[in-house]
Amino acid sequence: MTLIYVALVVQFNSVIKPLLVFAAVPYGMVGAFGGLWIMGSSFGFIAMLGMIALMGVIVSHVIVLFDFIEERREEGEDLKTALLDAGILRLRPVMITVGATILALIPLAIEGGPLWQPLSYAQIGGLIVAMVVTLVWCRCSMQSSFSTSRLSPGTCPSLRASQSLNLREPD
Repeated sequence: MTLIYVALVVQFNSVIKPLLVFAAVPYGMVGAFGGLWIMGSSFGFIAMLGMIALMGVIVSHVIVLFDFIEERREEGEDLKTALLDAGILRLRPVMITVGATILALIPLAIEGGPLWQPLSYAQIGGLIVAMVVTLVWCRCSMQSSFSTSRLSPGTCPSLRASQSLNLREPD
């Protein structure tokens, strides 16, 4: 985990952005545990493997989103426009990726037996929650962390918590 953090610090040239990337992972875990609970499956080694794979998918989605935002900022867009563009233009690729993964996991969830069903339930639940978090919360937290002007907490549902941390990128 530390090596991934260091690699992200180098890629993003910031110590705060990798923390925002990793902050999305617990939400996916909540979705994974929710999927297991809804389906009445127990948590075991195979479900844990599914959650480890899920963490990689979540981190990957957030990195792609943040990279897209940074590319737009380098092209001269302001932060708010880049965040809006990221939400609109990255919506379809994220939905297609998550949808295809969920569709591929459905046969394992139905006929996989006690070995593969917990993995499928954990990943399906985690992917659904992580998709929403990636497209909504990550953009809101990035705007509250790196915006030059303070936003009101009503602008975005997750701004209250992230604004209380008063995270700023050094000038």
